[in-house]
Amino acid sequence: MASSEKTPSANAEAKVARRFSTYVASPYLGAMVALLLAPAALAEYPELTALKRSSVRALEEAAKRLAAVDKKFEGVIGFGKSLSSLPEPGKINIAQLTYQNKDYWRATMELVRYDPSVLFAHGHLHAANGEIERATTYFILGSIIRHESFESEQEAFVTLREKLLQRVKDDMAKGIAAHDKGEYEKALKAYDQVTAEYPSCAWAYYEKGFTYLVMDGLKGLAYKSKRTEMYEACRARDPFYWQAYQGSDQQVIQKFFVLGRRKVDAFVTGKERNLETFTAFAEGCEELGLYPVAAHARWKLSSLDPGNIEKHLKSFLALIEKCGCKESDFFRSLFKFSNDTPAKPGGEQPGPVPNKG
Repeated sequence: MASSEKTPSANAEAKVARRFSTYVASPYLGAMVALLLAPAALAEYPELTALKRSSVRALEEAAKRLAAVDKKFEGVIGFGKSLSSLPEPGKINIAQLTYQNKDYWRATMELVRYDPSVLFAHGHLHAANGEIERATTYFILGSIIRHESFESEQEAFVTLREKLLQRVKDDMAKGIAAHDKGEYEKALKAYDQVTAEYPSCAWAYYEKGFTYLVMDGLKGLAYKSKRTEMYEACRARDPFYWQAYQGSDQQVIQKFFVLGRRKVDAFVTGKERNLETFTAFAEGCEELGLYPVAAHARWKLSSLDPGNIEKHLKSFLALIEKCGCKESDFFRSLFKFSNDTPAKPGGEQPGPVPNKG
């Protein structure tokens, strides 16, 4: 199985163990509240701008490539056309273009299994919106059973992402150093500067939540709601950021245990990738409510795990419906299941087209 390791977004190294020791043992008061919005960005990291622009160009190429296949592949053509007239980056409605879109799932099924065009396009859509952690997940999925002609596209994304993460790491170090000196307000300002230039930085929200946690311990209940907001903001930007599943809310705690029990973190970070962990990852994503990710995992498992094809395909079809795709009945009509062997869509499928830039 191909591997494309996801650099942990926290990347706090030795500090993670110390900071996570406060997990669950630190209850908070009140219900979950709305996300705390980052300060309006006057500028963004040049590394983020470069990554967004690269993904926009990749989407333009994908639109041309997908729209040009044989006309009998209606889903591939339709999805390609939907990518040809995108709004301004940052304002792309990813749900409508992808998992709520019939052509998106039809294209997934029509393309040969080792063509990651749909998954990579999904990743580029997130990247164009500046949502790099979510983009990374789709590149990981696309790397599984991936044709070598798409290697350069993936490498380009990973290289630009690593440059961004290095810039973030350097700036986050300033906030962490201030926190460790007890200069908490200075630390918060450092994290705010990161989110001003990179609004979807999950790590910054986590560290800000941790700083509020320490301040809360020193000054009473004044910061409980703020740290709750920060952890929620972190999870919204990176649902696999297990350190941010903190508090006394039982749903949050349950999701933390799902991440561990299903070995989701081990698969996402590349520590353990095999058929067993991939299956557990699919199950875990469904429990976490990450239905599009779970659906793609099930579709790939239907090829990787021939002994359980029917199980994976049934889950795939159910997950399409959970994603909000209103044409789920269309996809169910493509399969006729028996007790032993499912009837899979047959016929010719378009192969991968080499990436030219």
